[in-house]
Amino acid sequence: MAAPEQELSELHGLLAQHLKGELTKDDTPASVLSVILKFLKDNNITCEGATSPEMEALKEEVQKQAPKFDPSQVQTALSSVK
Repeated sequence: MAAPEQELSELHGLLAQHLKGELTKDDTPASVLSVILKFLKDNNITCEGATSPEMEALKEEVQKQAPKFDPSQVQTALSSVK
């Protein structure tokens, strides 16, 4: 029996909130980041403005979290996600 649309919508919202919370942790594992990326991709969420203030803030935060971060590796990884 299929779940009612309202329940599925609530579940989707709770999952999104949980994943957002995972990003605020100091040491988010790569496996969680992969789940977040898949969730965004499955929901057709893309980054339209790579030079937006939000993207610049994200870039700065990633650089704080991972000083050896190489943006070209992320671009390569994102290109391979289907």
